[in-house]
Amino acid sequence: MVIEISIFMKKLKKYIEEYNKFHSPEAKAELIEIKGNKFIIKFSGHYCFTCGAREYFEDLVYLLKERGMKTKIINIEESSENENIVEFEIIHSVNDFYEIIKEINRLRNTEVKKLVEKRMKEFEKIGESPPYRIFSELCFCILTANFNAERAVKIQEEIGNGFISLSEQKLARKLMNLGHRYPNMRAKYIVEARKKLDELMRILRNKNKNENEKREWLVKNIKGLGYKEASHFLRNIGYKNCAILDFHILDLLIEIGIIKNKPKSLTKRKYLEIETILKKIAKKANLTLGELDLYLWYLETGKIVK
Repeated sequence: MVIEISIFMKKLKKYIEEYNKFHSPEAKAELIEIKGNKFIIKFSGHYCFTCGAREYFEDLVYLLKERGMKTKIINIEESSENENIVEFEIIHSVNDFYEIIKEINRLRNTEVKKLVEKRMKEFEKIGESPPYRIFSELCFCILTANFNAERAVKIQEEIGNGFISLSEQKLARKLMNLGHRYPNMRAKYIVEARKKLDELMRILRNKNKNENEKREWLVKNIKGLGYKEASHFLRNIGYKNCAILDFHILDLLIEIGIIKNKPKSLTKRKYLEIETILKKIAKKANLTLGELDLYLWYLETGKIVK
């Protein structure tokens, strides 16, 4: 199931209908646009001829607050003699995750739960595999940067042990023939990472380093890995507590109003800030971040990949 209409939009439309039931025809509200955590309402009716017009807009704020949706008015424009265009902003606290958790719980009563559990077990098995298999998963995550994950899976399957054995030139040619967007640069990154395989395995097996410390090592020492790709790699070899901020996940968080806008760039500070939000959702949903990612991916795309 792909969410065609956001959870937030469904709820907002319902509350606007409730508002109109009590205020129409003196005042009628109509949803015009939702953009991130902001929405625009057109108000029309006889109220426009009174001096207390703003009170009618505030009435919607109060109604939404009673229904668990905190908002504030940020702009009011008079579009005609009997119409006003009012822009609202939704204000989230760290506890305002009810709707997304409700959707996840709904999925837990379907076959999706079994798919998530199966995939998490597969990740744990990969983490117990020989180094060459773990390295293949690292290469997959290098390939996914600015590239389609499903196509990267097919390339990974096609190349197999070639990630370990092929020269940089042959690997680049193979990636190009398989349709990767950046064959030369990705081949270069993979061959450079190959030289650090022994060190990588020592870091992964070091029980004195926690998951975040291992992620920091990956970002600093493996070219081609940012926080998203490093988190993806760790999750795919059995680690459970790093968030993968793929654009699908960011789009969903914007769609339901949990974050305002898609960041122009995911700096470390911004990545960790959004990861903290996901940690709070995961805790309330009684899930690991790894499991949460799979549920969110399914909500946004209708699929569970890896």
